[in-house]
Amino acid sequence: MGLFDWLGTKVERQKMRNEAAAFSRSVELNKTYYSIEECVQSWGNERYVKEWTFTRRSKLTGDPMDGSVSATLAWLRWGPLTDTKPEGLRTFSEGPRELFDPLGDNGQGHREYQKLMKEIGKLAKEASELARRG
Repeated sequence: MGLFDWLGTKVERQKMRNEAAAFSRSVELNKTYYSIEECVQSWGNERYVKEWTFTRRSKLTGDPMDGSVSATLAWLRWGPLTDTKPEGLRTFSEGPRELFDPLGDNGQGHREYQKLMKEIGKLAKEASELARRG
């Protein structure tokens, strides 16, 4: 890593800290803010909206807090945060689109997926038996 790479990284980190601090100063208590988070699922990654409601200020730093997470930390880890909910995405409390049926068809897709996984397991077991027998 060269000097200019290191310097560029330092500048980017400071820029992010400045954005987080500006967001923290602009937060209104008891107002909901939103961030987008990607969750890994067995049928593919899904994007969700995470809700943040900063209800108090830290006694130590004065930063708005949502539970034990400050507005600054929320911005740095999950940001950027906005005050408008992104269209077309669900919140964590609403759950996945097809809770038990990621493949559709009112449960049929999930049952087909489960049958397929059992069949693959049987084939793998048979293959290891054959390999062991030689």
